[in-house]
Amino acid sequence: MGFKREKIYRLVFDEGHELGPSEENPEGLVVRTTTIPLRDYLDVDAIVMRQTLPAKFTDGDDAIDWVFGVFSEALISWTLVDKNGEPVGTGKDDILTQDRELVYLVMGDWLEALRTVRRPLRKPSTGGERSVAVSIPMETLSESQAS
Repeated sequence: MGFKREKIYRLVFDEGHELGPSEENPEGLVVRTTTIPLRDYLDVDAIVMRQTLPAKFTDGDDAIDWVFGVFSEALISWTLVDKNGEPVGTGKDDILTQDRELVYLVMGDWLEALRTVRRPLRKPSTGGERSVAVSIPMETLSESQAS
């Protein structure tokens, strides 16, 4: 049986951020997304961050539509509700009915999460035990032993 990686990002906005906690929304907007294939990430990054059109696209509208499709596939859930208090879906059409600034803020944080590589923490120390190498006596070799 092989290793299957299932990476989930939980995007939470800080207090003071317009999407962060407030009196009306104590938790703020919480977004859960998954990762995407590296090729898709590189193309999304080129389009969104560098405003470059990868060769596979014929025009910018196709590229932007594709980006929203990739994002909607990665969007697992969010706590966003509409003006009637109804949950907003995670499909591409649901995303495209939302405020541009809101969507760009969420997508920006999602891309930042994808861009960040977290290294595992080092293993804890051995509790202060001396290593074997430290306890080996060291002395200078005489000239006859050095050769």
